[in-house]
Formats: sequence, structure tokens, C-alpha cells
Amino acid sequence: MNDWLAHSRVMRPGFSRWVFGVAAVGWLACAAPPSGWDVDDLEDRHPSVEAVDGHRLEETLPYFALGEDGFALFLCRWSNAAPVPVWLPPNASPDQRAVLEQAVAAWQGAGLGISFEVGTWQGAPPLAGIVVEIVDPSARAIATAADTIADCAIPQEVVKPSEDAPALPVDAELQYASIHLTVERPDLLGRPVPLSRSELLGATLHELGHALGFAGHVKRGESVMSAHGQMDAVRRWGERIEAGEPLSAPSVLALYAAPSGARVGWLSLQRRQLDPIREVSGIATGLGLRGPYSRVGEASSRMLWRDDRGSSVGVVILDWPRALHEPATLEPRPNRRARVLVEQTGR
Repeated sequence: MNDWLAHSRVMRPGFSRWVFGVAAVGWLACAAPPSGWDVDDLEDRHPSVEAVDGHRLEETLPYFALGEDGFALFLCRWSNAAPVPVWLPPNASPDQRAVLEQAVAAWQGAGLGISFEVGTWQGAPPLAGIVVEIVDPSARAIATAADTIADCAIPQEVVKPSEDAPALPVDAELQYASIHLTVERPDLLGRPVPLSRSELLGATLHELGHALGFAGHVKRGESVMSAHGQMDAVRRWGERIEAGEPLSAPSVLALYAAPSGARVGWLSLQRRQLDPIREVSGIATGLGLRGPYSRVGEASSRMLWRDDRGSSVGVVILDWPRALHEPATLEPRPNRRARVLVEQTGR
């Protein structure tokens, strides 16, 4: 992602996505990758996580922060110290706004221990809180029903745990998330058909789960965070909430049973893999940019810094799930703006 306009208008790697199949009856969703960490140790350190029945927290992807010889891997969520702002789009119709508010209310009642403050953004979308946009699918590179990013504020550098030093949580929490929704799907002939209320509600519930920090998909069962992106499953979740059932989301509930920044591992890396990140970090710090932020997804992860307009300088790591299992494949790549700044600094 190079700037706000770019990431709000085109399909980007590394995000949750509900993908329309041109010749399919329903929606298809990418399969959930392995998370690369073991939940048992986390449950030993935080019994409140183990107490959540039926959770699949190990299927979320960990966030990361830079350390002396690798990455600290940890979970990230919103703080419960203050209400989380949720900014609804100004172009939502009254019916659409009612659906979005119903989805937020369902998560409010899910027992996460956080609250929400709902408003409507005007002008440029905010750069803090959870920002919802309704976008035109024809303006996107790939027709998708929804995609989400969630950015975790992290320290410049963290200390690697040792036998003498406990794995204290990383000082990290979510500060920004962006949800992009379309309100149409193609029929069998590829013609746009408006989503039903229950379809839009189900899709919004799912994407809010990602915006709350669950960066993956649950493989088994019919979770609201399920990877089974079939239309019937999405609609059923919407229908349940419309019928007055409370939202049951044990995997996200388990995420909020642990402190934000709870460590789940360490990824040892070589100096050549870390040097590009340190170089970009030094440039971003010298420019006074805000950050760093960690962002993870099923296709890629990022460490980035932003200016006041939302334009970012950062590095991209492709195939984040593979890198978690095969660290030698991890290759940080500066984004376009970072490459320009690195070249200017080199001269």
C-alpha cells in the first residue's frame, strides 16, 4: 500500500477477502493457512484463554515487531481502556447504515470487554479507529464483497525473551482498521445483484472480526470467522443476528481474554533479512513519521510508518504464513515510497 487512496480503491495482498466466483453460485474464500504458533503455552500463561470453550485462537496469524536478531510474534487487539471509534460511511443508505449499526451492536454484546462509539466520517476517512467504507466494485482490481486491514502500533524494537527473562507482553495495540464493503454480488450471468440484508450483515460481522484483530480464518465449524465463505453460511450468520440471537465468537473472545501484545513466539532471522527494515526504520524516524505499525494477512505482512495524510513508508513481506514456518524465505521488500527515499538517502 502506497497511500490511502491506493489502498482504498484497489485489491491489496494480505487482507481478508470474500471473493466472487464468476460462474459459482456463492462466494469463495481463501483457505486459512497454518498460524505458525502453538496455543498451549499461551493458555498456560493466560488461563483465561483456556477457559473460553471452543476457541480456535491458534488459527489467527501473529503480528510481529523487530528485535535484535529476529521478530517477536504476538497477538494484537484494541485496548479496553476507552471506547473504540467506529466510523460509518457517509454514502450508506438508511437501510445500509441500520445493518452496519446492527453488526457493531452484535459485537458489543459478544462479551469482549470493549465498547464502541459509532459516528460518521465526512471528507477524508479518519486514520484512527475502525473506518468502514462502501466502495464501487467496478473501481476495484478484483471484485470482492469485503476486505479489511488492521494496524497494530508497536515499539521500535523489542527484547528477545530468555530463560531468565519472562515473555512479557509486547507494548502493542490496534489503533486503526479499515473495512471496505461492496453491497452487490454477481448473479450467474455476472450481473450485479444487491446483497440481501442478511448477506450484508453477515459479511460486516465477519470483517469486523478481522478489524478487531483476528487475522485469519477458522477452519472447522461455522464460526463467524469461518473460512467457509459460502453465501449460505454468511447469510445464516446475518439471519441469526436478525432473529435476536447473541453473537457467539469464541475465537475472538479468546483473543480478548489475553492482554494485547501477548507473545506467542520468536522468529529468528539473519542480519541480511533485518537490514532492509532497519534502513527504512531509520529513514521514517528521521522524517518524523508516525509508527511503526505491524499489519498481517494471509498473503503478506507489513511494517509501516505514516505521515499526517496517511501515506506510508514501509516494508512488505510476501507469503507471511510460509515465512512463519520457513524463516529463510522471509524477504522484506521496501514499498515504492520507501525505495525512493532509500535511493535519495544513498545519493
